[in-house]
Amino acid sequence: MDQDSVIENERAWGEIAELDLSDIESRVRWEKPEWPDKLLKSSVEGYRRWLFLCKVYSENGAYQDDMVPDYFTDVIWDMHILFTHSYHDACDKIFGSYLHHSPEKDPLNAAYIQATESTYELTRKRYVVTFGEEADPEVFYAPYVHLAEGVKEVNARRKIS
Repeated sequence: MDQDSVIENERAWGEIAELDLSDIESRVRWEKPEWPDKLLKSSVEGYRRWLFLCKVYSENGAYQDDMVPDYFTDVIWDMHILFTHSYHDACDKIFGSYLHHSPEKDPLNAAYIQATESTYELTRKRYVVTFGEEADPEVFYAPYVHLAEGVKEVNARRKIS
């Protein structure tokens, strides 16, 4: 990595560390009251680290669609996107452009799950290389595991089994 990239990554980490995500935390706490405080705090920290991975492994500053967040990080990301001004401002500061979310239309199809598994493993490897440690195993787990749970959660809210 050249010196300019190192300086840019340090700048980006500073921007990420300074993000005020308190409104996002409050909203997730309201929508997910079953989440213990430790899980919520770890998820927010995981989101910060995931944003940094997106920056570090971008190509010429453009996010590559090969960084799969875990379930809890994705919940925080989804919530941040809903706070449009905060999210847009954060993207401008970190990436210089909007970081788009491209959810799968049919997340339970086998091809998607298989592709997600391999992309997720790449994300995990990059996490270890970048941060020098494994991610918190209570928070950072395979995203395809949450897909079935998410469907169950939605069905339970709709009173469907």
